[in-house]
Amino acid sequence: MAPPALPEETFRRVLCVVAHPDDMEYGASAAVARWTARGIEVGYLLLTRGEAGMPDHPEETVRLRVAEQRAACAVVGVEHLTVLHHPDGVLVYGLDLRRDICREIRRFRPDVVLGLGYEIETPYGFDQADHRAAGLATLDAVRDAAKISAPTSSRDEGADQAVPHTCTMRGIATSVVGSCTNADMR
Repeated sequence: MAPPALPEETFRRVLCVVAHPDDMEYGASAAVARWTARGIEVGYLLLTRGEAGMPDHPEETVRLRVAEQRAACAVVGVEHLTVLHHPDGVLVYGLDLRRDICREIRRFRPDVVLGLGYEIETPYGFDQADHRAAGLATLDAVRDAAKISAPTSSRDEGADQAVPHTCTMRGIATSVVGSCTNADMR
């Protein structure tokens, strides 16, 4: 049974954490456009630069995919884009990944964190390993962000904030258009 929807009037800032450039465009960009049109601030955190996603030279692929992501952000009203340099195609769940996501949560201070699912099987088949690692690390980083004593924390990173609501996007098949009624709120 799905938990109740998170009403849009209960949040003002959303951080979307995904593995690759274009992951947000497969399933959630319509919701993001709706939110930004309503004055909700949305930021994107990409854990990789997407260098393994095309047959071109990795640096050319990075240049193209990050430029396309910036253009996509402009279309949906996202002004805050952070792109990390974890390796694409071999994203590994662990403290380093959690620490990087936790740091961005503390910096951006969202009310809601939207992330990828971490299930192996999805309605469209087996999910990609980078997506699963990103989803699980995001879930744990949300908890870490509220704890000074978390293994990903340092006292100067602002662990004084409340834990944001989380909205886990189950791969690209989940629709979060509207008021997140089909999303899995955790």
